[in-house]
Amino acid sequence: MFKCGTVYSQIPYSDDADIEAKVNRTSTRKAQAEANTVRTAEIANQMEWERLAKEEHDLAAHAALNAQPKSKPAASAKTSSNMKKKKADSEFFTAQSP
Repeated sequence: MFKCGTVYSQIPYSDDADIEAKVNRTSTRKAQAEANTVRTAEIANQMEWERLAKEEHDLAAHAALNAQPKSKPAASAKTSSNMKKKKADSEFFTAQSP
């Protein structure tokens, strides 16, 4: 660590004063920091796994929605032909008794 005036840097200046950087960290604090790092990494891995599983599920659901079933177009064609017949019978509404 170097000091030039009131600025500290890791890069030496021409008129610098070499200062030894000391870390006042106890072994307990160091152990806590390491445990926190491990716990954070585990949570991140779990979140990644959940995200990948959800993406896979969403892709499968999207593929299922986009798949065209073979029987539905025939049914819709039948429905449209029935509609054509009804329209061909009369253009206007006529009330009939049952």
